[in-house]
Parts: sequence; C-alpha cells; structure tokens
Amino acid sequence: MKTICMLTQSWYDFDARVRRKAEALISAGYSVDVLSLTGRDGKKTYTLNGVNVYTLSLGKKRGSLVRYAFEYATFFVWSLLRLSLMMWRNRYVVIDVNTLPDFLIFAALPARWMGAKLILDMHEITPEFYMSKYGLAADSWSIGMIRYLEKASFNCADYVITISEPIRDLLIARGLRPSKTIVVMNAADEARFRSSMSPAVGERSTDAFVMMYHGTLIRLYGLDIAVEAFSLAQGEMPGAELWILGLGSEEAPLANLVRERGLTAKVKLVGAVPAGEIPNWLKLAEKVRRRDFADTSRCVS
Repeated sequence: MKTICMLTQSWYDFDARVRRKAEALISAGYSVDVLSLTGRDGKKTYTLNGVNVYTLSLGKKRGSLVRYAFEYATFFVWSLLRLSLMMWRNRYVVIDVNTLPDFLIFAALPARWMGAKLILDMHEITPEFYMSKYGLAADSWSIGMIRYLEKASFNCADYVITISEPIRDLLIARGLRPSKTIVVMNAADEARFRSSMSPAVGERSTDAFVMMYHGTLIRLYGLDIAVEAFSLAQGEMPGAELWILGLGSEEAPLANLVRERGLTAKVKLVGAVPAGEIPNWLKLAEKVRRRDFADTSRCVS
C-alpha cells in the first residue's frame, strides 16, 4: 500500500481542508500519516477515520510577529526531524505540505532526496495576509522577505495547489510555473450533510433569525465589520442573532466589540466546532456567511 504524509501547523481535527484530503486518500486505498499540532484533548498520537495523526504540543498563542516566528520555527524543526525519521520506515510516495507557513515545504527536503514528491497546498497568500494583519507596507523589508520565501517555497514544490483562480493568477504573476499548479477550492463535504441525522446542537430563541459565520477569526475576513453592521441593523431586525463559530487572533477583539455595542445577548462567540458538527449548527440558521476564497479583491494589492 502506498503511503502519504501530510504536514499542517494546525489542529488536524478542526482543519476541514486537510481532513477532507486525508480521508479521500484513505478511501482511495492509500495509507496516510499526518504531522500536526496537539489538539485541546492533548492526544499525542491517535487514529481518526483511518488517518494516523502525530502531534506536537506547541499551542497557538499567536499575536506578535515574534510569537509567529517562534511557533513556525519550532514546528518546522520538529517536522523536519520527525518526517526524516518516519521516511526511513514508511517510504512515503508524496509529502503534502499545507501552509501557513510557506517555508514548511523545506522540512520535506530530506524526504524528497529519498524519493518522495512534494505538494505545496497554499491556503493563504502570505504577504497580503501579514500586510493586513499587522499593517505592514508592501515595500517593507519584512514583506520583501516573505515574498522571497513564498517564491522559494513554490519553486521547491513538485506541484502547487491553490484555493482559487485569482490566487493562482497572482502567484503565476510572481513566478509560479502554470504547468505545475492546479486549483482545488474549499467546498463542503456533501456526504456530511446527507449523513447528519443527529438533533441540531445549540439553543435559540423561538422567533430568532440566525445569521452564522464559521471559519477562522482573523481581521482579514472583516468580522468586525459584520458585528458593526449587525449593530446598525438591530432596529430593523430586533429578533436577529449573529453566531460566530471558530477560533483565531480576533476572538478577544471581537468579544470586546460585542460588549461595547451592547450585543452580548445577540452575538454569540461559540468557539471551535469540529467540521463534522457544522451541518447540525447550520440547521439552526436561516442565513449563512462563509469565507469566499474566490473574492480576493480585498486582500490583493
């Protein structure tokens, strides 16, 4: 049986994109190992739906660039050493590296020297991500370094996956060879909705009109604007509620904004929800707002 290894500096259980790929590979007859961060349950090693998961207890306490750098460097070194040792035993045919960070691809270089192909799945456009998050200028030395690492990373990969055509076009303009890249958009797993027969979770008032967001909580996605807009609309929609599912660096700022606007009874910050439970939450909402990866106009300079 051919074996594939996936790297992701995230909690595997909550990373819907990585999980869908891994479980699709299992269904296709491959053996799959994943290197990721230890989840909230603290499990170091476990198997989920046939996927073998190996984790590092690092946490996600990101805030400053220094903290980002520390977490990225620590996970990189651990992945480099762990993957190199596992490669001797398992002889992976493919290493699937999921960003961020882009340079995590270099942790798979020893595996390439031993015969594995490298795939880089670019979940974000890194320079624009940091420009938005920290207000960095496009011509700053730090963004210049990030752009250099981005290009070096996709040049290192045998194949590159992007999440939308606009991002693919942007990376091609930055030097990515068109012949080695494809687009695989984020999409819901319809099988989860068909098989979701358990009662809906959560509570809601009888007459509430629920609007819901599920995804990462970062400034780039404009959730502060959604809260402000919801505050303005209260007069016209007194029975409405806004539920925000997910974790991220904007969790505390959003909570503060909700309190400042007096919306604690109307805006609910639910926290992390496993991908398998999302269909049950959606049953409660009449309107759903999801991240639109195809619309990159707000984050591409």
